[in-house]
Amino acid sequence: MNLHSGARTFSVTSPVDGSIYATRNYADGAAVEAAVARARAALPGWRRTPLAERLAILLRFGEEMKARATPLAEAVAWQIGRPLWQADETPRLALIGELLAGAGPDTLADMPYPSDENIRRYAKPMAGGLHLSICAWNYPTAMLGYLVTSPLAAGNVVIFKHSPQTPLIAELAEEAFRAAGGPEGVFQSLHLDHPDAERLIASGFFNAVNFIGSVNGGRRVHAAAAGTFTQVHLELGGKDPTYVRSDADLEAAVPLIAEGTYSNAGQSCCSVERIYVDRSIHDR
Repeated sequence: MNLHSGARTFSVTSPVDGSIYATRNYADGAAVEAAVARARAALPGWRRTPLAERLAILLRFGEEMKARATPLAEAVAWQIGRPLWQADETPRLALIGELLAGAGPDTLADMPYPSDENIRRYAKPMAGGLHLSICAWNYPTAMLGYLVTSPLAAGNVVIFKHSPQTPLIAELAEEAFRAAGGPEGVFQSLHLDHPDAERLIASGFFNAVNFIGSVNGGRRVHAAAAGTFTQVHLELGGKDPTYVRSDADLEAAVPLIAEGTYSNAGQSCCSVERIYVDRSIHDR
């Protein structure tokens, strides 16, 4: 893979007061290869684990994350500067697990196709295998629901890379998964810089890469996976417009637009970037 060797550190500068909030080591090549080996060893057993058992572990994972709501919220506040009273994302993460527990049995069931008395035709959803999930910093706890809980529910194993701005969230999540009874190697987090993450994607070791982040970051992920036949799932930021019609209820619309614009300091994938107002009501 040609990853870096030797100790390299990075620090999290808190936007709250400009102090160094945490310092961590990047994973070197040996640590990455060991994590990949553990994930591959864990995959057959996790894939064969009955869906009900996988979902039960993931529901407990959500509860373990909620039990860590205070340290998670404090870490969010110090690492990205969001007010503490807005920093608990664990209910949203747990809800994703609950929704998967409800929908999973039907979603992952065999799908019948027209058959006859001699041949039974059906499509069977199968786990893709080893996933690399890469997370942005703006909703650092909630997005684990999409990047970790969802692929694990389907029987995949996950190596998780969080933003260098929010490494403590990944560490607390890995701790919570172990406390929930998650098997070794099924969910692991690694601290990686961008160049090493791109080399890891380009290695072809992964069956799928899941990325939530910027458009530029998505381009780099897509380019790194080119030619590897790796599935790439991208959720990228956008420039989202709002249109206010002439018959809009302004008392309802204005607060919602303000919330969509300024919530999380506008640091959301679907934040309102432009507002178009019908000319007939523009000056109201």
